[in-house]
Amino acid sequence: MHEKYLRENNSIRFDDLCLTGGVGIYLAKLNAQAQNCLESESVTEELKATNWRAWIGVMNN
Repeated sequence: MHEKYLRENNSIRFDDLCLTGGVGIYLAKLNAQAQNCLESESVTEELKATNWRAWIGVMNN
């Protein structure tokens, strides 16, 4: 999703990443940051199944 965002909204940054071969690395780092954020907030599928309102609140933050 972020790759599509870069293509549509920040084409210069996207082109720069493509030319340097860093698109995959950039997106992998971004994904790792997002996963760490979710883990630190204790966002799990179990929370989603048992307390979906709390899950939505955490996801919105």
